[in-house]
Amino acid sequence: MKKILLILIIPLLFSCSKKSKILNSCLIGSDFCSPNCENPNMTWEFYSDGTFNFTSTLFGGNNSQGNWKDLGGDTIQINYIKNDSGYNVPSQIINMPNCSILKVGNSLFKK
Repeated sequence: MKKILLILIIPLLFSCSKKSKILNSCLIGSDFCSPNCENPNMTWEFYSDGTFNFTSTLFGGNNSQGNWKDLGGDTIQINYIKNDSGYNVPSQIINMPNCSILKVGNSLFKK
């Protein structure tokens, strides 16, 4: 019984690790923009040191910085450290359903 359980669990562990590596390689070094990167209103940038920068030109503009953490699968937690809005922004969970799209709430950001 233990052998069968190990046979089922080991591939799952490797597939999760592989997905995390793909997420990191797709996330780091790319701009994710809305509505597009040619004329963006909002842009996310993620860095290999675990930090991010968010820039928006909407509603007078905003610039935010913080830390990000890969939670596995397609899920990323972001923690805001500084933002220009003056509001305390809570941590947020965002998703990356594929290498070209970042989903933040109901908004989609594309490379």
